[in-house]
Amino acid sequence: SSNMHRANQDSTYGLKANTAGKVDLDTASNNTKGAMLAVRWDQWMLGFKRRMTFETVRVPSADATEITALMRVGLLNRDTDAAAISFNLTV
Repeated sequence: SSNMHRANQDSTYGLKANTAGKVDLDTASNNTKGAMLAVRWDQWMLGFKRRMTFETVRVPSADATEITALMRVGLLNRDTDAAAISFNLTV
């Protein structure tokens, strides 16, 4: 669960949160607790919203070809027990 608070990861906040599981941006000293995320990999399914498409563009000045690939994917939970989070953990 280290990515959960990555946007606020610095020397002031670190990867900790307050007792409600949220990063307190006003009072850094309230961020003393940790969180844990448990995921059951067999309860998630990868789905395609749009299949992969390719585009190529010739760049003559660089004697190169630019290749772009686009696709949309998503995760679908098969069950309500697919993931669980705990917060207010002493670390």
